[in-house]
Amino acid sequence: MKRTLLGMAEAGEPLLEQALESIKAYNEAMTQGRLPATAPTAKDGFGLKAAG
Repeated sequence: MKRTLLGMAEAGEPLLEQALESIKAYNEAMTQGRLPATAPTAKDGFGLKAAG
């Protein structure tokens, strides 16, 4: 059980870091008035670029 929880924590760390960076960038853009008129949607992949 201990290994499983540790593995999940290690695997999730990069995702957590990416989420926090995204929130920071969003808040900075909001402060500077640089937000787009519409938010990304599921149809456009939430504005994410495919890896590769």
